[in-house]
Amino acid sequence: MDTILVAEDELILRQHLVLMLNRNWPEPVKIIEASNGEEALRAIETNDLVCAFLDIQMPGPNGLDVAKLANKKCPIVFLTAYSEHAIKAFEYGVCDYILKPITDERLQQSIQRTIKYNQMSLSEEVEDADESLPEELRYLNFVKAGLGNSIYLISVKDIYYFMSDDKYTKVRSKDKEALINIPLKELEKQLDPKMFLRVRRSHIVNLDKVKAVRSTGIKKKVIDLSDIDEELPIGRRFNHLFKKM
Repeated sequence: MDTILVAEDELILRQHLVLMLNRNWPEPVKIIEASNGEEALRAIETNDLVCAFLDIQMPGPNGLDVAKLANKKCPIVFLTAYSEHAIKAFEYGVCDYILKPITDERLQQSIQRTIKYNQMSLSEEVEDADESLPEELRYLNFVKAGLGNSIYLISVKDIYYFMSDDKYTKVRSKDKEALINIPLKELEKQLDPKMFLRVRRSHIVNLDKVKAVRSTGIKKKVIDLSDIDEELPIGRRFNHLFKKM
């Protein structure tokens, strides 16, 4: 039996889409419901889905964030009331988008497109997609980080810096330090370079969290961070990035 995710924060709209899918899917289907981005991510990670219908405007990670974090684990259909969100949708692992209000006819088209999409090689379909992504989907907006037995979803806007830590990368926010298993070198490619800057081999800093840059000696500089009593030394090879500061 096929398994589908419906992620929509409006209960009535979500229930209506579930009824429509049960009515229009060509065979019996199991439908998992989610009311926010975190629930949608958990469903994608723990189920073998043939498709995920994602509302773009959801609490927590929105549909764009979920599509990015899902890392192409299943085909995505966006649900949106705004046509501008559909720009280049087919180029970044999203097999379709549906403008609200949803009709049976339009849903049937999307179902057929999803079925065909599942029959194709996903790697061929989106092989060169990353260069065509809009910025809000090209770069990470959230990271999943572990602290003890808990997993936290942390907005990158709240992260002060990333630090290489043996096999893991440490994530430092205002109130916690957690770990992710993405190497710093790989992580750097997924972060918006307008927001994050590598300041030494082991550190990437959020420029929005930089309070000041100070000289502490000849060719030595440190970064003072906002709201936390912590400073980061700048590697000598990166000093040139802060000449005017």
